[in-house]
Amino acid sequence: MKNWKNINIDEIFDLSIKTNNGKLTKNFIKINPGHIPVYGASNSNIINGKLKDNLIGIKYFENCLTWNTNGSIGKVFFHQERFTITSDVIPLIIRENLKKNLDFFYLKYSIEKESKKENFGFSNKAGKEKIKNIKIKIPIDIFGNFDLNEQKKIAKKIQKIKEIKKNIKMEFKKIENVKIKLI
Repeated sequence: MKNWKNINIDEIFDLSIKTNNGKLTKNFIKINPGHIPVYGASNSNIINGKLKDNLIGIKYFENCLTWNTNGSIGKVFFHQERFTITSDVIPLIIRENLKKNLDFFYLKYSIEKESKKENFGFSNKAGKEKIKNIKIKIPIDIFGNFDLNEQKKIAKKIQKIKEIKKNIKMEFKKIENVKIKLI
């Protein structure tokens, strides 16, 4: 039997990190083209364009999760490359003392699962103040430490299930489009 620890999001992530304001408009990106992806709050995590690196007043991130506060509220994405975000996205930077003990993908799935219970939407925005007390369950070892291997196993199983569901949906679409001609 696994042991678990319930922990608030703000105990895992440093939510005090300032994010970009509304400056990252399509026009601003068009005027400052570059190679750094700009992510917005869409469901598919579509790049809103690419921006110059090291622009004054723009926050850049890498190797972290992001949380959508608008648009596709509650979606979490993992980005390894250097990137920036619109004001509808919050960077979820794991606290330094926890980085070696937590799996990004496990956190992603856990946060998305728990945030669904909060009924976030266009009239109930999912900003830092509202998400900080969401509790997620993290497996722990016999010493009470976060069990990184168990997190990875669980995340891998979840990913496999998601792939199977996606493939089944694609097969259903193919079946829906089959036309049978009766004589």
